[in-house]
Amino acid sequence: MEWISQVAVPLLLGGAGWLSVSFVGGPYAEVRNLRRTALEELVFVANVGSFLMERDEDGNLYISDGPMQLWEHAQRLRRLSTKFGAIHLTANLVLRTLLRWHGWDLEKASKNFMGLSNSLSDDLALRIRYRHDIETALGLPHEMERDEVMETWKLYRERRRTP
Repeated sequence: MEWISQVAVPLLLGGAGWLSVSFVGGPYAEVRNLRRTALEELVFVANVGSFLMERDEDGNLYISDGPMQLWEHAQRLRRLSTKFGAIHLTANLVLRTLLRWHGWDLEKASKNFMGLSNSLSDDLALRIRYRHDIETALGLPHEMERDEVMETWKLYRERRRTP
């Protein structure tokens, strides 16, 4: 009888460890790596639209190879959007609870990455709001405070209304 406890207990504990690593630990580590990648992309891509402008001989602004660069950056943001969305949709209850405990909202991050990817050629004020919402959803450090973002957004909307 003693040999059963010497064999069965380690097998049961090993199985429980394998299940927890496979169904919680692996996806959790993937989310943490995606957060790191998201921060890199936000720093690198979020303000890219204004940096693609060049001046011709007369001093006029134009975009030389900007559309292709914007498309490439938008694709990278869309890929992040789909990865966060896929993890959100396929996460098990334990992983969802762990993510909620951290305060991370993968669905909100996914939607805002898609919005940011679609707005790269738009005004910076529009992109700032998407970026702030992504940073909030993933618990990342903020580039701007919420009040500054809302003030910039308000000015952007007023500017669009006046002809």
